[in-house]
Amino acid sequence: MTDLVVERLRAAAPPGVARAAAETLLHPALDLARDRRVLIVRRLRVDPSDPDAARAALLSLRGRAVRPGDPTAADAPALLFDDLVEALAAFTRDLTDGVAGDRWYWTSWLRRARGHGGTPLYGAWREHLPWLPAALRELAATTPEVAGRALALLDPAERQAFGAVLPPEPDPPVTVRGRGNRAGAALRAAAATLGRPGIRRPRRATRRAPATAAPPESRPPATSRSPARRPHPTRARGAVALVRSDRPSPLDAPAWGRLQGRGPGRSPTPQAPDGGSPPRRGGPARLRIGTPARRGQSPPRTHRVPRPVGAPPRTPRGPARRAGVRRRATPVPPSSRWPEGVATRHAAAVQLLHLVLRFGGEDAGAADLSRFAQWVLRDRPRRGRRRRDPLWALLAALDEAPAPALRRRPAWWDAAAGFLADAGLTPASFERPGLVAVTRTHLDVVLGLEEIDLGVRLAGLDQDLGWVPRLGRVVCFHFEGA
Repeated sequence: MTDLVVERLRAAAPPGVARAAAETLLHPALDLARDRRVLIVRRLRVDPSDPDAARAALLSLRGRAVRPGDPTAADAPALLFDDLVEALAAFTRDLTDGVAGDRWYWTSWLRRARGHGGTPLYGAWREHLPWLPAALRELAATTPEVAGRALALLDPAERQAFGAVLPPEPDPPVTVRGRGNRAGAALRAAAATLGRPGIRRPRRATRRAPATAAPPESRPPATSRSPARRPHPTRARGAVALVRSDRPSPLDAPAWGRLQGRGPGRSPTPQAPDGGSPPRRGGPARLRIGTPARRGQSPPRTHRVPRPVGAPPRTPRGPARRAGVRRRATPVPPSSRWPEGVATRHAAAVQLLHLVLRFGGEDAGAADLSRFAQWVLRDRPRRGRRRRDPLWALLAALDEAPAPALRRRPAWWDAAAGFLADAGLTPASFERPGLVAVTRTHLDVVLGLEEIDLGVRLAGLDQDLGWVPRLGRVVCFHFEGA
């Protein structure tokens, strides 16, 4: 059983014997080792001299336990959850509703949450960090308003402490407003009619024509040598004035018009006398590859650095590379059977968990596996890409609390490295791509059939670990075809 909480345990025995009896009672039997349910008992009276009766009383309470959504949960003798994900979601829901303090089954949760500091929600989430992403997904799917209120209860520092575990905050809505009444109204009207066929926008002049200006009939027509000048938008009283009738609205300016200087606030691109594009400012015109050189310009010279004397000859390209054929990367097993799988280049590094549990002890967890695996692969190339691999973040999320920083290398690392050296295993044996799928109950590592390493197989490092209490999951290795 994942968790068994007894609010009040009364044992008819001296204090020294009562502790041993409580530990015997709280230890689950072998038939319940894979049970992921959470049982919270209100009161339990046991006799240490009769463990069978205590076990029977516990099973009887489990049979009478009610579900969290039952109306009689506040007065029930026991409460039963499917797993810690459901329990964490129910605790978050009651805490946001303000009734968690009135529920007897959340007394121990609130007491343990105070030990982490901060708000009660932060302490509870920090203690059950591996199950927090699944609980937030369940809340977002069933009651999204509860998830939003729960995130609002956290301080900025608490949100920063969780990091990428929490969903990102939504961006504030952007409202476009005009600075002036006339300009703002005109822009809103233009935006409302944007894209509607048959609707013609009102056209106004930027400024009034002077009285001395010539009438339209007396103005000379525009010719090819004297093209008609287009007016530009001007700023009047802090707002963008409307453009003339012969110029399209800024909202209608296409992307190519803005790039060529016909957008809002841009000047027209100057044209060369011969009709071509003028040279760039600040330097000579650059020749495009594949175009003939202009008159008066010589093609650029290609300068080659001579090879040093005594340098070895270059290896000729292979036939596949000369033909332009690119080699395919190492195939990764299909992800259709593993929807929760994360593609990683170091999936075989999880096999080092055998050595972590053997030499590091039962207290070693996912953080120790991540650090030891990166230490084993320290001499491999592409260090920057290896640090950005998603496997390390996935392992860090499995621990209930963040691991403290290491000041020195643990002593058991040398013993584990000696085991690898005796088995003839190199770091390349654990740098193999695959999928790592983490669910509520399992941690599955999926590798291709071509990734089987004979040395790893002889050392027994690719065997299924089964139930790992420190991770709270069953660890299995799968080998499938691409």
